[in-house]
Amino acid sequence: MKPELARGLYSAAAYLLTPVALLRLGVKSQKNSGYRQHIGERFGFVASPQRRDKHIHFHAVSVGETLAAVPMIKSLSQAHDDWSISISVSTPTGREQAQKHLVGLAEISYLPFDTPGAVQRFLDRVKPDLMVMVETELWPNLVHQCHKRKISTLLMNGRMSAKSAQSYLKMASLTKQMMSEIDLVLAQFSEDKNRFIELGCAAESVVTSGNLKFDANLSEQVKSRAQMLRSDWQLQDRPVWIAASTHLGEEEIILELHKKLLLDLPNLLLILVPRHPERRPEIESLIVDQNLKAVVRSEIDEHAVLGAENSVMLVDTLGELNLFYGLSDLAFVAGSLIPHGGHNPIEPALWKLPVLTGQHCHNFMEITDQLVCAGSLIQCADKQELFGHLYELLQNPERRQQMGSAADQVIAQNQGSLDRQRQQIEELISTRL
Repeated sequence: MKPELARGLYSAAAYLLTPVALLRLGVKSQKNSGYRQHIGERFGFVASPQRRDKHIHFHAVSVGETLAAVPMIKSLSQAHDDWSISISVSTPTGREQAQKHLVGLAEISYLPFDTPGAVQRFLDRVKPDLMVMVETELWPNLVHQCHKRKISTLLMNGRMSAKSAQSYLKMASLTKQMMSEIDLVLAQFSEDKNRFIELGCAAESVVTSGNLKFDANLSEQVKSRAQMLRSDWQLQDRPVWIAASTHLGEEEIILELHKKLLLDLPNLLLILVPRHPERRPEIESLIVDQNLKAVVRSEIDEHAVLGAENSVMLVDTLGELNLFYGLSDLAFVAGSLIPHGGHNPIEPALWKLPVLTGQHCHNFMEITDQLVCAGSLIQCADKQELFGHLYELLQNPERRQQMGSAADQVIAQNQGSLDRQRQQIEELISTRL
């Protein structure tokens, strides 16, 4: 099929599915009211940002991508006070993080639906000189309209798993042209680079630049706050493990294992952090089913005392995962007991924590492999194996320390991506204008 025909069919489908997308936003708004706000922006009716000499627009879909973009936006703003910046997201949680970190640095909006009309309206208002997309946020009409208008496009911190590449290949007549129209891809690892080239990116337009998240620094503020909470909540003498970014089908397993661990470790605390906090009611039901007693993060302040009878803390807030890693002795990174693809293990590695995952880590395979080779991460084939490693590590502080030190070495070996990617952005916007 010719690329023009494929894109035309895609655009027709995008228009026809717009009512479905709106209905989906309405359903999601029952749990998060943010989904029914700023609806006009979903059709490209965004406020025109205050432009300076050069304007860069970033697009980051949700929380993880937004947090990856924040250090870059801050770095560029500090280095170029004659540049203006805006950022779009796709979810209310992503918008909350952008507002938390970027107010005064970037105009914030939602990205419109990927229909030609909405995208054209959006670009008419934003008028970027450079469109920076984060990780895998690629939309055929957005890329094509930028290409037609000679707006430079760059994929920052580019990630392409083998599974995602297979999905793109199934729509090769549409995606191959899109990939060929991207001016520069800053791929995280060589495997990502090879997949982008296989999908249609020009080989000379793909550069391996590392992962920005390795350059994240734990601020003294978050370190001291974690230490303070551990003291105020009287956790100094309690073993603590965290199950981070859990999904449906994982919490039941985690709670079952935790109850089993309590038989020999009665003082053990589990910090349970679901990927979607709005799932709190169903998770509370699972906790009750296991006859466990829990405290809910939003219902306790920083001076509460967590009694030993409270063996679970259910985190129903956003933006605190990194802090709760700092309270933990051991991390299980979820999304990996089910075929979701896992979540990023870099954050617990920054805290020098030993890390456990399930087998389904294909979204972060390269990072996972590095940590496994270093001896700081263990992949568990099933819940029995996960229980065995939890039990052994929770009772072996020396082994935990060894694994944490190995994680720290992997972090150090991979740093420098922020400077490399910023330089590529600066060079592209300078040579294209």
